Amino acid sequence: MTDAEVLARIFRRCRREGGCLLWTGATTRGGYGNINHGGRYWRAPRLVETLTRGPIDPGQVVLHSCDRPACVEPSHLSRGTPGDNVRDAALKGRLGGWRDPNARSRSTLYRRRREAAGLPLDYTTLAQRRRA
Repeated sequence: MTDAEVLARIFRRCRREGGCLLWTGATTRGGYGNINHGGRYWRAPRLVETLTRGPIDPGQVVLHSCDRPACVEPSHLSRGTPGDNVRDAALKGRLGGWRDPNARSRSTLYRRRREAAGLPLDYTTLAQRRRA
């Protein structure tokens, strides 16, 4: 099967939404298209990037300018390092982890829930109350 035939097969499983070409077949938990090609499973954006622009170097990832994991529109895909991906996510406010200044830590959420329930905020206080 030629690259053009594989791309046609991929694009048949997509729908247009805005400027994106969204994969409608099987997806990973993260929402990326999942397709079997050449005896192995690929993320659809990575396969499209490989077929349209050639092999991807080890250590590189496929970035989405549209921030939609299901998008396989070739003009929305580019290559970069994992660091590029993290910087892009941080700049767009979608990191949601320890590097995100707007993210709430698990301990902060835990403290807020305990305060709302009128419970002690830490285990030391809890242990002291039980001893008394």
